[in-house]
Amino acid sequence: MNGATIPTSPRLPKPVGPVSAAVVELLTTGVGASLNMAHPDPFDRDRQLAWFVLNGLSYRGWADVDDEMEWHPLVVEWRRNLEEWFMAHAQEQVWLHDLSVADAIDRAIAPDGSPSVAGWLAERGRREHLVDAVAMRMPYQMIEADPHTFAVPRLEGDVKRAICDVQAGEYGVGHEFSHAELYARAASALGLEESDVLDRLPGVAFATVNFITACALRRSWRHIVVGQLTLFEMDSVAPNRHMVTACDRIGVPDEVRRFFHVHVLADAEHERMMEDAVVRRLCANDPDCAADVTFGIAAQRWIDRAVAEHATEAWEHGASVLLDRAVLAAA
Repeated sequence: MNGATIPTSPRLPKPVGPVSAAVVELLTTGVGASLNMAHPDPFDRDRQLAWFVLNGLSYRGWADVDDEMEWHPLVVEWRRNLEEWFMAHAQEQVWLHDLSVADAIDRAIAPDGSPSVAGWLAERGRREHLVDAVAMRMPYQMIEADPHTFAVPRLEGDVKRAICDVQAGEYGVGHEFSHAELYARAASALGLEESDVLDRLPGVAFATVNFITACALRRSWRHIVVGQLTLFEMDSVAPNRHMVTACDRIGVPDEVRRFFHVHVLADAEHERMMEDAVVRRLCANDPDCAADVTFGIAAQRWIDRAVAEHATEAWEHGASVLLDRAVLAAA
């Protein structure tokens, strides 16, 4: 991963269980059968990785995998089954009270005593913790903005225009690099290589990009992804400011600090855009969509909390969130 270069088609991650193994076999041989997607843990590593690999066919694809596999009947079936498995868990876990969208946002971003990756790093993180945090972002950040772009043709009016404005910033229109390219530079500066990282991430690290992709690609879930993006933008400036503080305190390459600092600047404007388009306009003009928008906000907060709990618990015990290579080799 040199400079701002993002590989067109990364190699397939190594399977970690029966579901991801079946997915890799299907993509490489064309042979597959029905799978049982049920599992009590919504962040199960095997299923989240399998889902991520299937979704990857709609983005950069995978090295040595035919692009035509994106619409293979089993790929479509398995993606749908994994989407519905995860969404069933989300519906059980998140609060779905009769809150306004504004109240849902306030509730999601208000301090509640739960762990914060950015806050933890700003106060006491070390370089290895910052590397972990950057690695955990990789499944989404390497394709930052692309998942939300799938939702654009499914929307209309003010919210469509607002998301297009946000996306222009994410894609770096008028700037030297897109945010995904800035991330690639930051990861490279920290010695992170995509294929290695994807093989070592916990399941929860794949949940955000999988959730966004599922909602953006289904018209019936389009307002869920609007809520998700609204929280993304309205709960971005403070955490990224904490990350800049962590970068300054720890001492990291300029590329790493720049990635977080750009988000402080850009997302302040994006926050205003989404608040105006979603909170003040979309839900006022179309009250029927408010429940889905609120669900998107709550579901992303649930995922964020799970990521933070996983990371900070590992760090508190002197461990890394990245799985040990020796353990993986022996598995």
